[in-house]
Amino acid sequence: MTLTSVSNERLEESVVEMPRLASLSDAVFAFALTLLVLDVRIPEGIGEATLLPSLVALLPRLLVYVFSFIVIGGAWGSHQRMLSQIVRGDGPLVWLNLLSLFFVTLLPACSVLLGRFPHLLVPILVFAIDVILIQMSAYLLWRHARRHSLVNEALDARLVSGIGRRLTISAALFAVSIPLYGLGSNAVFIAWFGIALLLFTSDWLSWRQAGRTRYWQVPVSGVSAADVNLRHGAGALRVRPRVPDDVLLEGTFGGGVEASCSPSAAHLKIGLQIPQKRGFMSFRYPWAWGPANALDWDVSLTPSVPLSLFVHSAGGQATLDLRGLTIRNVQIEASASSTRLLPPLAKGQVGIAIQASVSSFVLEIPPEAPARIHSVRSLRNLTIDAVAFPPVLPNHEYSSPDFSSAPDRIDISLDVGWGSVEILRQPSEAGPG
Repeated sequence: MTLTSVSNERLEESVVEMPRLASLSDAVFAFALTLLVLDVRIPEGIGEATLLPSLVALLPRLLVYVFSFIVIGGAWGSHQRMLSQIVRGDGPLVWLNLLSLFFVTLLPACSVLLGRFPHLLVPILVFAIDVILIQMSAYLLWRHARRHSLVNEALDARLVSGIGRRLTISAALFAVSIPLYGLGSNAVFIAWFGIALLLFTSDWLSWRQAGRTRYWQVPVSGVSAADVNLRHGAGALRVRPRVPDDVLLEGTFGGGVEASCSPSAAHLKIGLQIPQKRGFMSFRYPWAWGPANALDWDVSLTPSVPLSLFVHSAGGQATLDLRGLTIRNVQIEASASSTRLLPPLAKGQVGIAIQASVSSFVLEIPPEAPARIHSVRSLRNLTIDAVAFPPVLPNHEYSSPDFSSAPDRIDISLDVGWGSVEILRQPSEAGPG
């Protein structure tokens, strides 16, 4: 007899069928929504003369029903989005999901209590606590899925953390609303509807902003050199080489882009920046469902045209892969940013000037490139490959031994305050990515 071993990992992955878990959850949410309306009914024996007063008396229950419907509807929207991004489940995930559904099924009872005694503290407290527990149990479910690698690996890491923040912020806002009872029960109700409006509008605006991605390109024809100016804000910026020679620059620009081209004979000046007049789209919501409000840029440049590159980054992450490009000058201005730079090795000297505050940089020098690094000020958080770039005393300078005599070399100037810089050699087998 032959025994076949099955890994524990495969067994754990087959514990839960995610479509069945989603179906169960949808049924529970639907049932809870249906139960809400059962308490909104006109008493028996009402005549024509007492109909209007009875409807007026029913108004508090109706308002509680509307708000409870919004809470459960919003919780269902959040829940189904989370489950759609969880690719497999395990035993704890099932129980955390059931815990979340348990608090959802309690909300109709809390709604009945609040509808009958809308001005008392205990019903308000019970209702608010149940809403908080709905949010926090969903957060525990998501945290478990994230920590045990049950989430779709292609999901943006910022979005993964943003989902958790949305749930905790929602719970915190409801917790803060409870002390408002000291101003009267109406103050609590106004705060609740304000919270619901805030979450709904910010969610909608973040999706709108996620849909504001634009595509833009510049053809090569007739261009012998170009200056490229990228002014990018929060989000992720990626610059990389492009193989085809018929396009000088192309890219996708989350949040839209304001583009300008100023030709001077065959020398082209290209300016790209995030739109300045965007209204509500200018705000970033830490709980957004869209990919970090979609302020991500992905820019490709041609290697066939000599370029000068200027990058301004504020509050974002930048990956500048310039290997293979024909770039003479690179200027980077950054604040509260993180930048990874892979410089090119063009014919002659490549100048790189970095000016930054409260930022971090990683520079990966090509293995065959002699380089000199000069820092305008003393950097406490400077990590450098001292074998490849030994220090030149007494200045804040490091240099390859053959820098002065090398025909092709990289000259780096650093002016970084309150930040960190790491300079190292690329592995010999590294290539453009």
